[in-house]
Amino acid sequence: MNETKGTLKHAAVYSAAALLGRAVSFLMLPFYAHMLQAHGYGIISLLDVGLTLLATMGGYSSHLAIMRNYHEEKDPARKAKVISTGFYLVTGGALVLVLPFMILARPLASLFLDGPASAHYIILSMLTFVAQMSGQAATTWLIINRRSVLYASINLFQLFIGLSLNIWLIVIRGMGLDGYFLSALVTATLVATVFIIIFLRDCGKGYDKEIAVRIRDFLLPLVPGNLVRFASRQFEKVFIRFWIDVNSVGLLEMAYRFPVLISMLIVSPFMSSWDTRRFEIADQPDAPVVIGRMYTWYLYLLMLGGLILAVNIELVLRILTPPEFHLAYRIARVEVVTLVLDGTSEHLMFGLLYAKHTSLISRMRAVIAVGKILLAWFFITTWGIYGAAFSAAVAALVNVIASFILGRRRYRLVLEWGKITTIVGVSVAMFLVLTRWDIAHVPACLYVQQHILGGLHDLMMGSFLAHWKEGKVPALLVEQTAPIAELMIKVPLSASFALLLPFIHRETRLKMARFFSPAWLRPRR
Repeated sequence: MNETKGTLKHAAVYSAAALLGRAVSFLMLPFYAHMLQAHGYGIISLLDVGLTLLATMGGYSSHLAIMRNYHEEKDPARKAKVISTGFYLVTGGALVLVLPFMILARPLASLFLDGPASAHYIILSMLTFVAQMSGQAATTWLIINRRSVLYASINLFQLFIGLSLNIWLIVIRGMGLDGYFLSALVTATLVATVFIIIFLRDCGKGYDKEIAVRIRDFLLPLVPGNLVRFASRQFEKVFIRFWIDVNSVGLLEMAYRFPVLISMLIVSPFMSSWDTRRFEIADQPDAPVVIGRMYTWYLYLLMLGGLILAVNIELVLRILTPPEFHLAYRIARVEVVTLVLDGTSEHLMFGLLYAKHTSLISRMRAVIAVGKILLAWFFITTWGIYGAAFSAAVAALVNVIASFILGRRRYRLVLEWGKITTIVGVSVAMFLVLTRWDIAHVPACLYVQQHILGGLHDLMMGSFLAHWKEGKVPALLVEQTAPIAELMIKVPLSASFALLLPFIHRETRLKMARFFSPAWLRPRR
């Protein structure tokens, strides 16, 4: 029980900082969407393909390699060298990888972007990548020590700097994509510097060749499989760029922008807290039960977040984005399923990571990825951009099954199948009901439109907002009254999935039973 409380507490801290960051980003989304348009998002998406390729080759799973070798190291005096050695490997590898892309920036811009004039976007992206990889390696020290508050505080600093620069460069200065990429570089460099200073102060500058070999041996086998997996996931964007047009890539990018909340607010925070701990306790007698119980909590959080997002994504897009992006909700819903499945595989492949069978992980990913590329080609030519999302979901499902079977052979997790079945079944049933129920004319929804939002509009008209920017804010509220009212009803309804908590948490169930039972039935103290 202490494991659960500790993990969830640290995960909550990580998630709170990420949630605040995403909330602010969503508030700024209408400004970005109107200023960058689908074409701008298309360029950002295509450059993300290159950054993901570099991360796959140089930094993918680097934190796992450092954590696994840190907990495996028996000599306390050498543990700090695991952190510093890992940092040098990741940073050095990132620097080596970006050089060819920077040298070939102009021909690459001519081939994939709008021509040689866009080459500086590639250069700025490459420099940002180096800063991000260095910062990621340095943050491993804070995660291992579960210093979640400090980690979250630095990320809030990153939010403040990034948001301020984006407002200044994109909104005020009107720099468009130049402002977007310049802001990303400055923000990543400042934050990485802070993380590096902390890690150098605590761990020193030591380097150990034997530790470097162990980290390398853990990471290198992953690269081939990750490269093929990268190609399968990013192939769809490049294929759509040439099969359809760059605006369709922008639509796809907008659809993927919201489901990534699952990774940012649930998967990454939870695994940041739990990754290091599960390696630490893995050899204890009750560890398979503890890790299996933790998966139940993890799945519960995944399904809660996924349900809220899938039910409400159509309304969110209608409110925040221009009409050209509204149909992206169909892709986004499928992508929610994909990310929930990907998050599940992160937990279920623990046996492979524990046994250091990274070459098997690589082969498994490569086989699945090749199949995904074939599916993407067939689905996109058949259903257009929607086919990209379907092919990813199928590949993610196969990955979950393979991760479970192969991981279980090396470390037999004890899973709570009854709870798992209930969590999945209830979430699917709620999704089907809430997405097919037209609540626009339900009395509660009409009340929200007429009284709550109507009253808010009256307050705005009596304030400075009535004259600011020619009254665009009150006018926007009137224009979007219907979807906003629906959103205010559907979010609590989908969030009611949280009422399943007593089924997951025994102590909560017992407390509720004591609270609702008659006084004469309660045990006397």
